[in-house]
Amino acid sequence: MYLGEQYWNEQQEYCDALIRTLSKEPGFMMWDMHNEPLCTSYVFDYQDQERKEHIETIWKFVRHYCEYFKEKDPENPITVGIHWIGQVEDIGAWCDVLSFHDYSPSEIEIQAIYEKANQYAKDLNKPVFCSEMCCTARANPYDVAIETAMKNHTGYVLWELMVGCSFWNDRHGIVYPDGTIRDAAAVAAIQGFFRNRGEKKEVNLETEEILTDTVRKAEAWLAEENPDALESRKLLQRMANLLECGELVPMADLPSAKVRALRLPEEMEDAKDLVLEWLVILNRERRIQLAKHAPENP
Repeated sequence: MYLGEQYWNEQQEYCDALIRTLSKEPGFMMWDMHNEPLCTSYVFDYQDQERKEHIETIWKFVRHYCEYFKEKDPENPITVGIHWIGQVEDIGAWCDVLSFHDYSPSEIEIQAIYEKANQYAKDLNKPVFCSEMCCTARANPYDVAIETAMKNHTGYVLWELMVGCSFWNDRHGIVYPDGTIRDAAAVAAIQGFFRNRGEKKEVNLETEEILTDTVRKAEAWLAEENPDALESRKLLQRMANLLECGELVPMADLPSAKVRALRLPEEMEDAKDLVLEWLVILNRERRIQLAKHAPENP
């Protein structure tokens, strides 16, 4: 609604205030002149010539403010966070730093985007980074996206860190407000540690016969008429720990969380349901482990 030149004078007063207020801040990195300029109904809802005219209007607006900020604040670099890497061809000449967003749903596609981005950077002799990435709802996992960026020696900004209060929180975010985390792999990836997607050393839950011992304790517990609440919780925690350590259940449905939520002894029947459910999984794993590690016949 406010792209036209008739609004520029008033907008420039706002820009001047931004420059006076922020440009000398110690943590200031660069000006991002426009977020995803063409990702708008002003483009999507139109066709053919009208759409083309709207795109031209947007780029005219963006170019004007790139030039305006360069004139008013020549010390700090500027960028434009485009939502598709191919738009570098439209705005690359106006920016000091190239930045793009990527939520590609496969490792192959993510890699292709970085290859294209780095080629643009080489051709234009300008640095490049991904200024938005990672969306679980778009099949764009944090750890995969981060690992691909690191492999390509390309900087990145995660969208976003917090599992916040906005409608984005069902698809973005790593850290809950209380400091707990949604997916440990994302936190590890930020530190440069990634899931093993190659040959792995199996987790032998039958080490020191801990699996057999747990199965026997669970079966004995089920036979008790009035099991003790504290001992019941200890058994449930032990079973939950084995399930999680052995990655025998989906991590999105943590057994340990179910144990914490149980009110004992009031919910002892619910506890029995969990023991029965988990005993099936642990018994199956026990049989597998015993078969794998059984001594060979002479």
